[in-house]
Amino acid sequence: MIACVALLLATLPTQSLGQPLQSNTPLTLTKHTTSPSSSPTCTFPPDTPPTCSLPFDASLLLPGTQMHCVAADVSSLMPWAVLICGPGQPCLNGVVTDGKALVGIHGGPGQSSNELQGLVPLSEHVPLILYDQGHSGRSYALPTPSSGGVDGDIEVTMLNYVVELRRVLQTFNVESVHVLGHSFGASIAIDYAHQYPQQTLSLTLLSPTVDGAWWREDADFHRNYLTDDVQQPLPEVGDPDASTELLMRWVLGPEVSMVDVQALMCRASGDVYETVWGKNEDLPNGQVSRFHRQDRLVRLKQKYRMPVLLGCGLLDEAPPIRMLNLAKALNEGDEGDKGDKGDKGDDALPPTNVVVLPHSAHIIADKDWPYYITTVGAFVQQQPILPIASTNKATVPLKDVTNTIRSMQQSLRELEDDPSVDRRSYPYLGRLLTLKQAPPHGLKQLGAKDMADLLIRLESPNEPIDWDVVQAVVDVWYIGVMLDPSRLNDATLRPPDALLEALCKQMKTYETSRSPIDRIMYYVVGFGLQRLNVPNAPVFAPYNWQTIAQGLRMKYNNPVVYIYLLTHVYIYNTDFGTIPMKDVSGNVRQEIQDAVDELIQMTPLVFQERGFGRVFSGMVRPGAKYDLDTVYDCVSEIFFTVTRVYGKEHPVANALAVRMYEWMSTRHSNNEADKESHGHLLAVTVGAYAVWEGSTVYIPSGGAVSGGGEQVVVR
Repeated sequence: MIACVALLLATLPTQSLGQPLQSNTPLTLTKHTTSPSSSPTCTFPPDTPPTCSLPFDASLLLPGTQMHCVAADVSSLMPWAVLICGPGQPCLNGVVTDGKALVGIHGGPGQSSNELQGLVPLSEHVPLILYDQGHSGRSYALPTPSSGGVDGDIEVTMLNYVVELRRVLQTFNVESVHVLGHSFGASIAIDYAHQYPQQTLSLTLLSPTVDGAWWREDADFHRNYLTDDVQQPLPEVGDPDASTELLMRWVLGPEVSMVDVQALMCRASGDVYETVWGKNEDLPNGQVSRFHRQDRLVRLKQKYRMPVLLGCGLLDEAPPIRMLNLAKALNEGDEGDKGDKGDKGDDALPPTNVVVLPHSAHIIADKDWPYYITTVGAFVQQQPILPIASTNKATVPLKDVTNTIRSMQQSLRELEDDPSVDRRSYPYLGRLLTLKQAPPHGLKQLGAKDMADLLIRLESPNEPIDWDVVQAVVDVWYIGVMLDPSRLNDATLRPPDALLEALCKQMKTYETSRSPIDRIMYYVVGFGLQRLNVPNAPVFAPYNWQTIAQGLRMKYNNPVVYIYLLTHVYIYNTDFGTIPMKDVSGNVRQEIQDAVDELIQMTPLVFQERGFGRVFSGMVRPGAKYDLDTVYDCVSEIFFTVTRVYGKEHPVANALAVRMYEWMSTRHSNNEADKESHGHLLAVTVGAYAVWEGSTVYIPSGGAVSGGGEQVVVR
């Protein structure tokens, strides 16, 4: 969908373009002194703009790589295309000798193959074809494949694109092809596979346009968070300023600037984009509004045993939850169909995998190309697809990560004897999540005098209540019982009956409070009381959290408050994660999974620096600046929850693991500040790290950090 950026560039002043991307993780290609061989058609006239010469840097190719270009030809309607064959690949004189290749299809519509330059390393493993669609890029002189204007027939348009792709493949003697499409290019990929299922080896769909209605729905969801204040009216659909802001957040993302996109521009076609897509990225009201292909894709998977790989950026306008739901639809019925052979004769129906790129929006960030290349390379070579956080490119300094965890643990140890019950409850939680044991000096509840003062406040309707203290009092008791069930009625942990009775009475008023914090405390504290079998405690029916949130439109008005509510659906239904998901009853397990799916939909919002105050409304002061500790307090809890519920193979858990480890490797700890105001952050980070590493990870106090300057693979 980069063509929409081309339209925007023409209207922006130079100072709006931002700075070029400074990537800390360059592509894993190095320049070579030996040039690849190429046909004369891979040269361009001297006056060709740099962005319209080769769509990649040829010096990055391995020595011995062959390139063969075919110029655009109006008479035959052949678009510009290039065949790239790494050393030893079956290519000769500009054709593929064994009839197999990988073709990359760019998006837009109306863009060029420049956006897929990151695929070039795959030419080392399989012949790679890139081409520019008609009336776009190096094929700009050709007529557009789109038919009949905005109101034209999308089916005719798509058939034209398929015929064009077929012409490219036949030119290079390709009989069987791995088809990879990005954005609208994925639409062409799906329709090509539909027309030629027996000749399609696999489908790789990156941020795909599968249904025009989906795109509109996802844009509408993101539009809910554009205003700085929830009281402001939402911008109209198609509003230019709103469209620009959506583009900055969900097409470019924080890792890609307008300057970076300028380097990808080669004769982007605005008329093709407006005809097929629409006026704005968030308003697909062109022909694509009538494009619906999920059923076709499911048929390809089920009938033809078509291997499918889905992918997107963590901050994509085609969001992770959409890809996960699509994968679920494609994988439904796999168990029952394993005994049947599809039309290709394969015995097993390969599962559809999803890869979520941790730093990318709709355009792949430079630092994410290695992840994607590794995944696609394994897929087309029919090798096991490893979660991205287990690849050797997902490395961070072991010393720095370990030092951060050790510093956090040291702060938590010191908090174990803090005079404040709310602060010392955090290390208790950390120990429950990691060690499953109490601290050496045991659990210390709120003192008798302070407990009496708290009772007075609970019984006085006009007295302010410190909910941090209330939650800590319940949590200390709850944690103690989780560690040792015999302590349910231990007087050193269990609050007095009078206080519990007053608290339960007070909770009833918070069930209908207009404050989002009151509502979440009603759920968190009330659920704890229910799990501890307190008389007159709130009784939570299944999915009660939905009712709690809907009354305040919490999902839209207070997104991060809603996120914390969702994580606690898992936390309290599993007693802080002490009950494995496999041991949770079926109905409760489904409720937890539904809450976590909702959580996954919300997760990308947390990483958006633009609109930070809006997303964290209710958790930070108005006008607060973007703060990494605040962000990763939330991310750590999401990471812990998703990993515990869906496991370490889950694509979103892997994307979060990469981001978590990068943050931990660069965080500068401040012991006093951490103890004063970051207790929750410390506990959930250490807990999430423990879950991911599969160990207790409590480093002995004063113990040496092992590993020195080695690298640790993010597992």
